Amino acid sequence: MVLQSRFKPSLPSFKLPAVTIKPFTLKSLELNLPTPTCVQTIKPDRNGHVPPGTFNVLWTYYPSFIAALVTALDIYKAGIVLQEVFVIFFLGLAATFHITMRKLERNGILPLEKKTWPSLLLAVHASLIFISARIIFRLVEFSHGTNEDNEILSIEWYQYAFDSVPISLAGLMLLKSHPGLFMQGPDSVMPIATWRKKWALRVHRK
Repeated sequence: MVLQSRFKPSLPSFKLPAVTIKPFTLKSLELNLPTPTCVQTIKPDRNGHVPPGTFNVLWTYYPSFIAALVTALDIYKAGIVLQEVFVIFFLGLAATFHITMRKLERNGILPLEKKTWPSLLLAVHASLIFISARIIFRLVEFSHGTNEDNEILSIEWYQYAFDSVPISLAGLMLLKSHPGLFMQGPDSVMPIATWRKKWALRVHRK
């Protein structure tokens, strides 16, 4: 038996209001950035740089650290070369003194108590040779730069063998043949400079 429902639902009728969409445009997505202030107005110099003030910087290392390092090495090497020049000049003076003293000995003019001078002079010669060896090592060391390819900077025993040892031997030579052991008597006193004499007299008068 089938029961049929007599209830028939009915929905009220209604109308939806009309919806209208107003036309619109999307704003521009561009960013309003300020006008660039880093404008190059000066030509680069011989180093390829412009003055730091052109870019309104607060700190700079001009022209560059590498360039400054190269300049420092050049100054250092020039100083070492100048040192070696003075060493060679002093060796020339010592050789002249050596020849003069030998002539005095042959002529019998040099007193017997002053014939111990060769030991001191040989010690001076030896110490200058050791110092020259150290200077040459320094020139070779920095002539190859300061990068990792320079083995002299990375191997430590080079510094001991060609820097510390020559300087130590130079000091030992002068320690063994100290000038005070040979320069004795009235002739060993260094003469007083003329300006010191005048200054001493002026102080004494006051």
